[in-house]
Amino acid sequence: MFAVAPCESQETKTEATSQGTTTIQVQSRLVVLDVVVTGKGGQIRNDLKQGDFRIAEDGVPQTILHFEPPADHELPAGPSIQSTSELEKRAPQAPVTVVVLDELNTRFQDMAYARYALKKYLNAQPGQLQAPTMLVAVSSNRLQVLKDYTQDRGSILSALDHHLTAYPWSLEMGVSRIQQLALSLGALEQVAQATAGHPGHKNLLWVGHGFPGIDLSGPELDQNSIDGITNAVQQGLNMLRDSRITLYTIDPTEMSPSIVVRTDDNSPFGELGDADAPDPFLSDVQFTALAAATGGKAFYSRNDVDKEIGESARDGVNYYTITYRPTSESDVERTYRRIRISLAEPGLHAGSRDGYYTRNEIAQKNNTVRGAYDIDSATENTLVYTGLKVESIAKPNAPGIYLIGIPQQDLAWTDDGDSQTAHAKLVAAVFDPKGKILSRISQNLTERRPLNDSASRSSLARVEVSVPLDPGASRIRFVVWEGTSGHIGTSDLRIPGAPADAAPKR
Repeated sequence: MFAVAPCESQETKTEATSQGTTTIQVQSRLVVLDVVVTGKGGQIRNDLKQGDFRIAEDGVPQTILHFEPPADHELPAGPSIQSTSELEKRAPQAPVTVVVLDELNTRFQDMAYARYALKKYLNAQPGQLQAPTMLVAVSSNRLQVLKDYTQDRGSILSALDHHLTAYPWSLEMGVSRIQQLALSLGALEQVAQATAGHPGHKNLLWVGHGFPGIDLSGPELDQNSIDGITNAVQQGLNMLRDSRITLYTIDPTEMSPSIVVRTDDNSPFGELGDADAPDPFLSDVQFTALAAATGGKAFYSRNDVDKEIGESARDGVNYYTITYRPTSESDVERTYRRIRISLAEPGLHAGSRDGYYTRNEIAQKNNTVRGAYDIDSATENTLVYTGLKVESIAKPNAPGIYLIGIPQQDLAWTDDGDSQTAHAKLVAAVFDPKGKILSRISQNLTERRPLNDSASRSSLARVEVSVPLDPGASRIRFVVWEGTSGHIGTSDLRIPGAPADAAPKR
């Protein structure tokens, strides 16, 4: 049972227990690549073998340790998936699609066209979608799940019809580019954080303009601003990588230059060089470059946005998974490690992330500050976070008392003599039907177990928490943050007899 520190009131801004920063040496890291292979006409090729691929990191050939063809990623037979909970129980390895409507950076009229194109794409699909799909909207003041994972095309269309697009007032008022970048990266990071517990591949379709580009050599930026932007981009890309997210950016804005996926015409097997290729965000930061860096594509200045969405969704279920461990020859200190994939057959292209940032090169935010931001975000938005498997129930015959459980295997344990100790933080927030937080409490948790007690390691760490229910309360969200890994889990409970959630107002 977790030991519980005293409760804190809603008004108290508390700092999570600092666990320090974990440094992961590159030579102990497995690199996982999800690779989409296409021919000259853009057609998918799913018939290749492991011997058809070669991998190089910083110009050094790598040994493929594990190889999965696209057929290994098919959704298991059975009833359609209708929620995150069903996905994690029945198909934890299945690929999924997350569609994000960018109401933060996109003009109102362009977002109207984007919604039209998304509906056109959905109406052309079968009633049961191939991949479980989530629909999310991001505006300047909230990240909202319009529809949790589902394979039901009709339910996504219904959620889209019932959603009122947020007007981008921040654009009209001239919000700074740095603020737009921060809000956009924050939304991407929260999707990555929420889906971290799902081990399968995720295709994230960002439908909208995205943040405007920032020239890092511009005179208006001092070195502190440049360092902050650089660190934010590096951290965001690593979070997308760790969550196996490939980003596709689909801009409905007219009269723009056009960018397609960054690939190499590197077949047949040829030179595995390019070890000195620069950091892709060394001189400027472009939203479309995020897509290429994750192995996705950037689309804009086309009038067939529905087909762009379809092509992106198609790639999300047709990929090879290749795993390697970086060799010692490539473990030279460098900020960005460049990956190149070479194919045996002429005329084929391999679409995958083109590199990654080493963790020890990133000046990450203080763990306490980062944790507070992630906890607040997980409390306020409506994503289901799966980094920790959190269970919650109301204690029978004890109004206002709730039992929370977390699998012990999800926690980070440290040896303490003849026992082991794990730390976490719990937040419980009470909401009204309009999504307003009525009250919030937080507690620091400590769990101890005998050092050699193997039986307890498959059980739950449990905590009992008292949550006073305000008048008009309809829902309680429990958020658990594990500081060493930064992983988060959430669980939502409806209050019996409470009214249904109200539709958000524009």
